[in-house]
Amino acid sequence: MQFAYVRKALDAASVKYTNLQFFTDETIGDVDWDIVRAEGNAYVVLKSHDVRIVEALPAEAELRILFIHRDLRDAYLSAKEKWNYDESKISEMVGDYRQAMAYLENRDDTLIQAYECAFADQNTAALEVANFIGVTVDENLMADAVGKSMKPSLLKRIAFRLIHNAAHLRQRVPIGKTWIEKKLIRPVSRGALKKMIDPESQVHPDHFSKREGAPGGWVELLSDEEKAVFRDFGF
Repeated sequence: MQFAYVRKALDAASVKYTNLQFFTDETIGDVDWDIVRAEGNAYVVLKSHDVRIVEALPAEAELRILFIHRDLRDAYLSAKEKWNYDESKISEMVGDYRQAMAYLENRDDTLIQAYECAFADQNTAALEVANFIGVTVDENLMADAVGKSMKPSLLKRIAFRLIHNAAHLRQRVPIGKTWIEKKLIRPVSRGALKKMIDPESQVHPDHFSKREGAPGGWVELLSDEEKAVFRDFGF
């Protein structure tokens, strides 16, 4: 969400920027910063789920870190539906969340937004992002940009789900993977899934659920046992 807000704010302000798209703390080392500098753009934008990736960025960079967090119970529900998470993953998710918040919450170069607030008032959240990164935008243009749907096509979402479900079903089969699966089917499937992600916006076919991102699904859809685990962690 914030990645989209940054790009829309820069576009609305007619500011040139380099979109590095998505990186992890393992792949950020692949960036050739000399090439990025040579482009001469005022902003360089990238998305990551690893907060400590900032430590791998050039020392001269004037950082603006945007971090959005959501109710962990909803985050777990999403992972449960899409990636077959179970109760054993909850402690890991809580640990990752607390580490990220502890790392970022006292930094002067960081804007932390709650997903629930951003979802309820996307225009305000987007303008807050624009102000934070230092660009002036016309509120009407920004509202129009935020209002445009980024949802991938239904066909793409169905194809993604079919491939994803087939992979998870195969993991449950208690026999080793064949050579064809390892050398042909797996690489082709991964490549197909990757191509379904819009490289510019990083909009993912699996980002959309029946609830259309609305918060609070955990109340009805998590089991009593799962809710109890979260309560034990203070949620």
